Amino acid sequence: MSASSIPLKIKNSNGDLQEFTPAQENYLAYAVGQALAEASAGDVGNISLTDGNSIGSFTDAYYNEPAGTHPLSNITSTTTTTTLKQVAGPADESGADFTRPVGYYENGPNPGFYEMVDADLDNLAGRVLGNMAQNNYTGTFKLAKTSPGADYSVFIENAFSDTHGDGTVENYSIYQRVTMPAVNAHRPMAVSYDDDASVAVNLLDVSSLNLYQGQDTVITAASTDSNGDAITWSFGEVTSGSNYVIVGAYQDDDNGTNSGSVYVYDANDLSAQPTKLTAFDGAVHDAFGGSVVISGDKIVVAAFNDRDKGSSSGSVYVYDANDLSAQPTKLTAFDGAEGDQFGYSVAATADKIVVGAFYDDDNGSDSGSVYVYNANDLSAQPTKLTAFDGAAYDRFGISV
Repeated sequence: MSASSIPLKIKNSNGDLQEFTPAQENYLAYAVGQALAEASAGDVGNISLTDGNSIGSFTDAYYNEPAGTHPLSNITSTTTTTTLKQVAGPADESGADFTRPVGYYENGPNPGFYEMVDADLDNLAGRVLGNMAQNNYTGTFKLAKTSPGADYSVFIENAFSDTHGDGTVENYSIYQRVTMPAVNAHRPMAVSYDDDASVAVNLLDVSSLNLYQGQDTVITAASTDSNGDAITWSFGEVTSGSNYVIVGAYQDDDNGTNSGSVYVYDANDLSAQPTKLTAFDGAVHDAFGGSVVISGDKIVVAAFNDRDKGSSSGSVYVYDANDLSAQPTKLTAFDGAEGDQFGYSVAATADKIVVGAFYDDDNGSDSGSVYVYNANDLSAQPTKLTAFDGAAYDRFGISV
């Protein structure tokens, strides 16, 4: 399998990219099946008994004399053939809904991340359709005398008839699966274009992260200092909420080399100068802004190389988005130790803040752990999670 035909996804809150596993590609098959189930008659990919390209015939050859009739000269036969057809046509690559996934191309003079070329897109499509058929996902068809289940509806009634030697006839209909339990979402990175020839690199999701170039807004640091510091772009350093875009620059030097900083933009006025945050106790190599997340009115910023409990023990700062001038609440692991990198990954909901410490050693060296805080009572001791079967170097908590 060409590596470049494997789509990429964001692995964790630090922006690491990871190729889809075969199991994760099942989500793409599920999404394609949803679209097929909603297709109208005549749409490309639909099947019928009339127009389209033949995809197979059912031939019913039967003897229309009683069983046991002899000699052979007394037996007559009848043949009925029904051909199933599929509406053919090219893939529609126009409109806002079409995007090409991003693949990693390691060969050639300029290795890197590019939109999939046609050949790789074809390979991906072939695997996706194969998964859809193998797993009987929504959009697939079955030939049966009775409905295969509650998830199916009749697509072509009495498509085929099977006549027995005694003259009885059994009718078969084509059923299409129209519902099924949702598959865990794994959305690929993609490149899309708008009418202004602007480019967007995004996650295929309603809450997608967009980094715009061209005619659209380019988010950059408000200024650079004498060392030329600006924002180091990576997917893990940018997050957005309903009113804010949060950008981490974990190698900024305001509090010393690689101490880090965070820029908070007004999502409704990106031309306005952002608010810049630095740790009130920042120091060299803290990596403040290495991972960021926003939920509701809380902005969570990690400094996974902070030294409060030993070198690279890590910490997390929780800001009130409505009062960024107020000192944030600083969190460290109640049992933190050197090298844990508490805050390497962070996530948040309305009432929970989740912090990963993937180098924690509770189940062996670098086995990893996760801390779950009550977002409404940060003074309460968090619940600590470790894998029930954890072992050395598992790095549980590398993403949350």
